[in-house]
Amino acid sequence: MPPKIAAEFTITGTSVTPDEITKAIGVTPSSTWKMSDTNIPVLQRKYNGWCISTGYQKAFDLEKYARQVLEILLPKSETITTFCQKNGLDCELSLIAYVIDETPSTTFSKELVSDLARLNASLDIDIILTTG
Repeated sequence: MPPKIAAEFTITGTSVTPDEITKAIGVTPSSTWKMSDTNIPVLQRKYNGWCISTGYQKAFDLEKYARQVLEILLPKSETITTFCQKNGLDCELSLIAYVIDETPSTTFSKELVSDLARLNASLDIDIILTTG
């Protein structure tokens, strides 16, 4: 069975709100959160966050979904990097795969790596083994 995969680009930090990020870079996020939000009734978030996500799909090609997110953000790469550096924000591309019996491809082109560098973003890959 194909894994369930998604790509998410997040910008996190404490110095600006998600609304300020949206206004600065001119892209509407898939989701946002504030430090005052609770993700579990007793836990408060440590950072404000802004996220663009593909949502989950059954597929094997993580790079394809990473590209979907980056196509939205790369035209704004200079604005994003300048705003994030000025405000001490972190950028990360997360690739998530829920795997039962087949794993997704984890080979990434040099173009993808270069594009992440243009956005001054780290890469996080989470492969989670599930039972169905």
